[in-house]
Formats: sequence, C-alpha cells, structure tokens
Amino acid sequence: MNPIYLIGPMGSGKTTLGKLLAESMGFEFVDLDEWIEKEEGRSIQEIFSNDGESYFRDMETLALLTTKTWEDTVVACGGGIVELENNCMFLKTQKVINLMVDVESAIKRINHDKKRPLLHAGESPKSQWNKLYKRRLSNYTACADFNFSTQNQSLESTLSYITLLLGLKPK
Repeated sequence: MNPIYLIGPMGSGKTTLGKLLAESMGFEFVDLDEWIEKEEGRSIQEIFSNDGESYFRDMETLALLTTKTWEDTVVACGGGIVELENNCMFLKTQKVINLMVDVESAIKRINHDKKRPLLHAGESPKSQWNKLYKRRLSNYTACADFNFSTQNQSLESTLSYITLLLGLKPK
C-alpha cells in the first residue's frame, strides 16, 4: 500500500498518532522532521539558525518526494509542509489526513518543546501558532482526503476512526 500522510499544525498529534497507526497496521513510521535531522546530521533548530527556513523547506520537499516509492508507511509531515505549492500538488495525489486541533490544546501539547523554531520566534507561542495556522489552514484542508479533529478525542478513538475512514484493518 502507498504511504499514508498525516498533515496539520504543530501539536495536532501527527507523530503520536502516526506511530500508533503504523504499529496497529504493521507499517513503518517516518517523521519527516526526524528524517531530515538524520540526513542533515543536525537539528531542525540548527538548520533554521544556520541556513534559514528556505533551506529547510527545500530539504522538506526532497524528503517528501523520497517517500513516493515507499510502501506500507505512515508519514508524519512537518506543520509547514503545505507552505510550498509543489508539496501541496504532490500531497493531493496521495492518501492524506489533516489532523486539526484548537490553539489551546496544541499549546498544552507543545509549549514545553523548545525544538520548534517557528513556535518560539519572538511572539508568544499562542500568537505565533495562530499566525501560522491561519496562513496554512486552507492548504491543510485542500491537500487532505480527510480532515479530522484530534481535540477532545482519545488516541484510541482517533485511531479507530482513521482506520475506518481509510478502510484499513489492523493487523
């Protein structure tokens, strides 16, 4: 089976849910941010600091395109994957789930995480998250086959619903 892509804002649960979905299906799991860090031999923070967001977005596109030949894999994309039109065009040809969340829930989940350079870019994390979300929202929904809210949902119910949506049977 072709990869299943999870998109959405920071704190929506892409990595957490992606790992559970992959495990329940007997699939591989790849977090694109972690993949980029491994390939680059440095953290996302270091990439942003030393080479800027534009360089990171180029690396993100290369990572995304690498996944097109993968089988039986759940891919958690970074929150900004939809920033570039080419990425959106690619995602529209794939099986994509957009995980939605409100700002309060997202900030509770990620505020302690100092490894998110765009969340801690001068403004308050809540203000910065809102700004990024508003800029990306239409692309999240346009790229996805399914839009699913993770707020006020248990991981188990979210996982069950997503496997049902995709017509998948856990192993």
